[in-house]
Amino acid sequence: MSDSLLLDLDEAQLAAVTTTSGAVAIYAGAGSGKTRVLTRRIAYAVSKQVVNPKNVLALTFTTRAADEMALRLAQLGIRDLAVRTFHSAALRQLKFFWPDVIGGPLPKITTDKFNIVKAILKQIGAGQDVQTIRDVISEIEKAKVNRLEPESLPVEKVREAYRLYLEKNDELNQIDFEDALLLLVAILEEHPNIARRVQNTFSWFSVDEYQDVNPLQQNLLDLWLGNSQEICVVGDTAQTIYTFAGADPENLLNFTERFPRASVFKLNRNYRSADNIVQTANKVLSAMGRTHAAVGGLVATRELPGEVKLERFNSDWKEAQAVSKKIKEMINSGTNPAEIAILYRINWQAEILKTALTSDGVNFWLQSEDRYEFKQRVEPRISLATMHATKGLEWANVFLIGLSEGIMPISQAVSEEEILEEQRLFYVAVTRARDFLQLSWAKAKDETSPLRTKSRFLKLLNLEAAAVSDQTDFSINKPQYLAPVKKAAAKCKKCRSGLMTGAEITVGRCNRCASDTPPELYKTAFKTRNEIAAKENIPEFLVLTDSMLIALVDAWFEKTDPSLISSEKWDLYRADLEKALSQI
Repeated sequence: MSDSLLLDLDEAQLAAVTTTSGAVAIYAGAGSGKTRVLTRRIAYAVSKQVVNPKNVLALTFTTRAADEMALRLAQLGIRDLAVRTFHSAALRQLKFFWPDVIGGPLPKITTDKFNIVKAILKQIGAGQDVQTIRDVISEIEKAKVNRLEPESLPVEKVREAYRLYLEKNDELNQIDFEDALLLLVAILEEHPNIARRVQNTFSWFSVDEYQDVNPLQQNLLDLWLGNSQEICVVGDTAQTIYTFAGADPENLLNFTERFPRASVFKLNRNYRSADNIVQTANKVLSAMGRTHAAVGGLVATRELPGEVKLERFNSDWKEAQAVSKKIKEMINSGTNPAEIAILYRINWQAEILKTALTSDGVNFWLQSEDRYEFKQRVEPRISLATMHATKGLEWANVFLIGLSEGIMPISQAVSEEEILEEQRLFYVAVTRARDFLQLSWAKAKDETSPLRTKSRFLKLLNLEAAAVSDQTDFSINKPQYLAPVKKAAAKCKKCRSGLMTGAEITVGRCNRCASDTPPELYKTAFKTRNEIAAKENIPEFLVLTDSMLIALVDAWFEKTDPSLISSEKWDLYRADLEKALSQI
């Protein structure tokens, strides 16, 4: 088996896979096959009996990435090992040690951080708009991953909000995900015997996306590792896009300072994108400097040149219309909708896109960083996604919209480091495309808005649109996107009233309207979801939120024959749904 694991690997990949002992750093450029290398290296080490799979801890940053890695390992015949996110690994250990160290049950994990912070901001007389709430949550999370107390924060309102947030969680006997890491770190630091138990269990580590590790995660990793040198880290400093959440690429850049005898490999052969797309990505890379692009330039391996286009439009609405019509043409010509994505920087851009796509009869679903978006399993459709949500994903055809100053880079990015982070985000978005990449920007939001200039990042590419794609100038007689957006805002599919909450929007039905789905089907689904959560020892919402579960069951039921409800086949139908949910 071990020899078969080395097939179809290039020279650098082969060297990395077969180096199974000691500290290893793999600098892996976009599309260079890092997941293949990680999984093959683990499987090769197990097949050569370098390590018992029960002693392996493979760490990722998203559940989606963990799922993919576990699936690939299973396909290689490796099943009995732990592939987990930092948070899920920490939560499992915390639940195990809590009764002995602290006593009693572990406090519940909060699922309502947003509303808690909103109420606190109202209490202290601060702004309560969505962006302010998110900003305060971000500051609290950043303080926690840096192990800072409230009094150390410079902004008074944030300092007070943080203090009250801690008090509220204590009052409710609950913790958040950052607390799970903090509490486990405290236990391992204060109880060396427990730290040794963990180190004896997990003695061979693999860490994906290492450039995104924050100080708290690094602290925990150090405690897990102890004095061992058996760690392999994989990452790309050019894809560091979470410094706002505390990510520190210096961990990757300085890895060899901590482990002077570490083996270092660079994977720069791109197997994903066509040549023109790779060259476009290299132009973005070259402007970053060596420190921020440690892998160096990418080398294209595919023979087809691919296509990179630049388009400009008079307004955001015209841009959305043109992109929608192009996609409809592609689908009508045989392109698989699942191989099309529209990427954007800011969430409000999705509303304009949804209106345009809906008017053209193009199905879509909102891609998120959460794996539990299941509408695409019922019916294939194109993906709408923020640039941040695309990490680790790829499509044959990518439309990258809104590339004007103030949107990309975002207006809040002011410092040199903030602009550089936006540039790295742009690079990540560009490298999601395999065959076709369309970059576009709009000259203004609408006819009453100030004119924009194209993004400074586009200027790096030396691309020019042949002509303004939208030849219609602004006119008070021409409908702008604002009107159709209001008209096409999310409405209840039964009574057509406006949907107010995120849960209502997800389900597609207001709370006042009853569902047509049989209650016993919901009961089956919730029972299965809860059993999965109990088996995995994680909160139920991490398997599937209530609203997403309801939406999935509704979509599933809409596809069935109503006659099954009163027939003997109904039990088989429920069993089929239960089986599908158990595979989540």
